[in-house]
Amino acid sequence: MAASRIYDREPAARAAVAALCPGFRAHGQADRTETSLLIPGVLNSRKVIAKYPIDRRPFWLVRACHEITVYRALPALTPLPVTMPEFVAADPAHHLLIITDLAGPPVHPHRYPTAPIPPGQLDAVLDLLSRVHAWRPALPPALPYDDDYPHQLTAVRSAGIDDADYHRAIELSTVITGRLSVEIQHGDPHLGNVIHLPNNQLAVIDLEFTAWRLPGYDLAKLWILLGDTPNTRTQLIRRVGTTPDRHAAFWCAALLVCLREITSHRRAPPTATRRTRLKRLHHDLANTLDHIQTYHRQIA
Repeated sequence: MAASRIYDREPAARAAVAALCPGFRAHGQADRTETSLLIPGVLNSRKVIAKYPIDRRPFWLVRACHEITVYRALPALTPLPVTMPEFVAADPAHHLLIITDLAGPPVHPHRYPTAPIPPGQLDAVLDLLSRVHAWRPALPPALPYDDDYPHQLTAVRSAGIDDADYHRAIELSTVITGRLSVEIQHGDPHLGNVIHLPNNQLAVIDLEFTAWRLPGYDLAKLWILLGDTPNTRTQLIRRVGTTPDRHAAFWCAALLVCLREITSHRRAPPTATRRTRLKRLHHDLANTLDHIQTYHRQIA
């Protein structure tokens, strides 16, 4: 997305914040991700962040509404399993969310790290996510469900699977959906969404994909995103579990994540990094389809 199109959104974002919370005082420079504008500020003596989507495609607007739903639900679901930002205010009509600001550096600044991740550091992140996965809030319907893998696979099948692979994946995901209980998954647990707090604890941020899903989704996403870091994939597979059903769920999730990442990279500018990463993603896709075929024979 062109910078001019991104920064054209900033006046609208600040106007929406002022209308929602007149007492909001911007503090410091606004930051942006690929999809959102983040405006730090102070409201009622609390440090907060106003989050406003600058990518206005329908998919990201739906994600913004999803995140608002999640944060609005959290106050009724305490105790939370891990530290997360707290809900402050929201304006769904403008897709605007205001939450508390958890100051701290990310575990890793890049979505696709290339340097080795210390094993202890990755274990700490996986322990954190395990607490999310084991969480059973008193009001389960308050959090969204996002476990319809056949529907989601259909949306991205054009990224690179033929009819036979597609039907195998649909059949396998349908069978395991009937066998496994869903778990709360963060949904986008890249190492930039896990931050170090001043008390040496870890916290998670960015809940726009947090939902009830089949087990293994977070591990599968990390398996794709950490593919350029040595030895991490072995650590991730060890966390999947011991049953064929859980491994099948992991590979169905890996297929879905891989196809989404390929779709996203095809839209990106044609850089050397993009070409290299697409090559690796297609290699991961072939690997994933081999596992899908194996578990389809065993299970479906």
